Order: sequence, then C-alpha cells, then structure tokens
Amino acid sequence: MVWNDMNEIIISGIIAQKQMREIDYKSDAFRMRRLLCRNGSNRMRGTCTSGSVYGVESRYFCHNNFMTEKGIIMKMKNTVFVFLLSCIIFTVPAFAESPVWRISKNGNQVFLGGTLHVLSRADFPLPAAFDAAFDHSSLLVLETDIQKLQAPAFQEVILQQTRYPGEESIADFLKPDTLQALKDHLASRAIPFERMQKFKPGMLSVVLTMVELQRLGQAGTGVDEFYNLKALNEDREIKYLEAVSDQISFIAEMGEGNENEFIKFTLADLEDIAENLQSLKTAWKTGDNDQMQKIAVTPWKGRFPEIYHSLVVERNNQWIPQIEAMMKTEEVELVLFGMLHLVGEEGILSQLKKRGYKVENI
Repeated sequence: MVWNDMNEIIISGIIAQKQMREIDYKSDAFRMRRLLCRNGSNRMRGTCTSGSVYGVESRYFCHNNFMTEKGIIMKMKNTVFVFLLSCIIFTVPAFAESPVWRISKNGNQVFLGGTLHVLSRADFPLPAAFDAAFDHSSLLVLETDIQKLQAPAFQEVILQQTRYPGEESIADFLKPDTLQALKDHLASRAIPFERMQKFKPGMLSVVLTMVELQRLGQAGTGVDEFYNLKALNEDREIKYLEAVSDQISFIAEMGEGNENEFIKFTLADLEDIAENLQSLKTAWKTGDNDQMQKIAVTPWKGRFPEIYHSLVVERNNQWIPQIEAMMKTEEVELVLFGMLHLVGEEGILSQLKKRGYKVENI
C-alpha cells in the first residue's frame, strides 16, 4: 500500500488571476478550492487548476480518455479529535481519539498529525482536532514543499527520473503472466499500454493507484493540501521535513530490482482498494494505530521490506532529530505527514516515547 504514504502529486492547468478573498475554512475543502481558484492571488500560482488539488475534478484524462504523460504527472501523488491538551499558555478542548498527537517535554510541545494525502468529498469537513491543533500552533511543518511539487518545472524533472531511457520499458522486467495482467487491467480502464510502458515500477504503481482512487471518487484534496492552503492564506510560516527532490527519488527508485513482484503486488492490491481504504479511514479517524498497521503496514513490510525501510523507517529516523529540535523552541509546531509514519515500533510515536517524551492522543 505505497499509496497510503506518498505525497507526490503535481498539478498544472489554468491559474486564477483575481485577488483572493477571505476564506471560510470551516466549510469543506472543495468549497475552499473553488474560492481559491476563483479568487486566486499570485502566491497561489500553480495550485489553482482546471480541477482541484488532489481533486476529483482534476483533468486526469486527455481527449478520448487516453492519459498523456504530463496529464498523469499533473495529477499524481499517501482528523482528529482532541483528548485534552493543556500547557502553561493554552488549553485545547477535548475530543474523541484521533490521528493527532501532542508531544511534550520540559514545558514545550509539538503537535503531530497523521494524514491521508487524498480524500473524498464525504471526508470533509475534517474532524475538529486538526483545526484545534492548527489554531494552537504558530508554524506548520509538512513533508515537503507542495508549492514546488506543483510547479510546472518539476513535471519534466519527474518524467526524466521516472521513465526508462532509450528502448527500455516495463515489459523488459515483467514475466509474461504479470505483463498480461497489467495489459488487461489497463484495457479495463481504457488506458493504452503504450502510454504506460515507459514508466518505472514506482511511478507506474502510483499512477495505477491514483487512477483507481479517482474512479472511486477518492482522489480529492488531502489533509496536507488543505492546511497548506490555509496556512498560505493566513501568511503563516511553513517549513518542510525533506526536499522535493527526495520525494521524486523515492518514486524513481521504488520497486527497482524487484519489478515483477512489485507490479504483481500492486495489481492485487488494487482489487481490494475500496474495502481496504474504507477500513483504513475508519482506523485513521480514531487514531487506531494497531489497525492501521494491520491493514497497511504488515502486508507491505512482509513483501517488500527494503522498500518499507527506505520509504518509512529511514525517513522516520531523519525526521525525529528535526522534531526534537522543534521541542527546544518556544514556537508550537503542527507537523503533518503520512499516517503510516506514526505506527509500529519503528514509528515516530514509539521512538519519541523511548526518548522520554510524553505522547498524548488529542
């Protein structure tokens, strides 16, 4: 379930040119997107499109419903109620359990929010704890710079890094039965194999997943993008855990050396994506990390331990020192990243507990 974690979505299209008005963020993200795109300011360039960010309206298909390479890149790209947060300066109201956590030590604190990068219209408005944590923080920290990911310049960069050079194609790395299964799946979605064959396994997996999520109406604005836009509108400072180039590299390298099994696993995963996604959302909304691990982590980790280690564990280890540095400042940060980074013994919550931090679900 690579789709649960990654945040690699590139958007382009028609950029709104009018002044941005005050936005009611209590409404759902789709209304927010419409307001932003209708009244966009220069700082929103690259985010307002003919569709919506991560959106069900985005132009995934070109004429005759055939996907173009840039069309794919433009669209791509893995709720909380508050328990009770109190510190010297403020008190956050209590809610049910959620995927938002308060990390505290020596009078300082940071909020960590586990996110889904794509959601459906029915998932909005988001549960109240996200807003509570946002309102009681002064700085937003995201996995990477979403604005840069949406810049047209990165479309060519992604294509260069995620496509096979020369005459190579994915067909060169798949067994006959897997290749036929891939062709059959693409045909069932009215997508010519020729449009997809140059993509390396990681990119191909993400594309197949995003197509399926869009078909199910589940490829709308995610938590990260919602709060990125909200922070931009409020002129709030935004920082990032890793460079855009890092996220591109993750896709480019994912599945290399194990292409056949990786694509075979992806195709099998897509068969149950609707059921698994619903179960995952239920666990996510209630902060049920054990269930999230069972649904999304265990199968993936068992089949592809090296990918899991590079995509989740290594990044967790790189982010923890940054979170610890935040704990030494007077600012209160809200840090948002894919929910799978929170769960399990190798997850960020477990590691912070071992380092002596107080971890509370809010």
